[in-house]
Amino acid sequence: MKRLFKRFVAAVVLSLSLFAVPASAQATRTWVSGVGDDANPCSRTAPCKTLAGAISKTAAAGEINILDPAGIGSVTITKSITIQGEGTLGSILASGTNGIIINAATTDRVVIQNIEIEGFGGSCVSGIKILSANQVSVINTTILACQNGIEVANTNDLMMTIDQCEFIDNTGYGINYTTSVGRSRAWVTRNVFAFNDLAQVRMNGPQQKMSIDDNKFAGPSGTFVLNNNAQLTSYGNNLFDDVPPTGYQLKQQN
Repeated sequence: MKRLFKRFVAAVVLSLSLFAVPASAQATRTWVSGVGDDANPCSRTAPCKTLAGAISKTAAAGEINILDPAGIGSVTITKSITIQGEGTLGSILASGTNGIIINAATTDRVVIQNIEIEGFGGSCVSGIKILSANQVSVINTTILACQNGIEVANTNDLMMTIDQCEFIDNTGYGINYTTSVGRSRAWVTRNVFAFNDLAQVRMNGPQQKMSIDDNKFAGPSGTFVLNNNAQLTSYGNNLFDDVPPTGYQLKQQN
């Protein structure tokens, strides 16, 4: 009788183990809410509070969704991920630091969409700082009052798409390449660059190429600073304010 009972218990334990989910399992989709808690599993009904809390519970190539208007906190991204704030206002208030740091593998793809990053009076270093990735897409995102809107500091090859974004009142540059190492290709379309103090775009090095189309540039600063033979191509439909009528102002600094 005891032997039969032991076999029964063993069979039950085995069957349960086949359906068990590891405690460390990551979800392919997670959620963040202003009323959430980072101790939660980041599910739709039990969301996390910050991006930093959600990213550790989100699988590589997964997506973090923002449920409601809230401060979602700064975050460092180390894998392929999508951060999606469509339908609400997910906001990062970055005081004295970077809003988002992308330090992923050289094969990873990162998408940042429909969020706002504010620098609290210019104290933010960079709204988005790219240290390493293969592809970065920034879509319908506002970055204001930082030193740099987007800082490109990667040393590997990078493909970047910036579409329908706003770079406003940054104390340095809208987009600033702070490295001349690694090949970079950027497509910049349908954006607004306004009143960035030093220039709207700064690029540095012959391996860096940018194509611009259908953007609006406003403000008294030099529109572009191209260092060391960086390459910029305008495909038309760009609107410029306070620059020469030839289209855009190029400043070569060596």
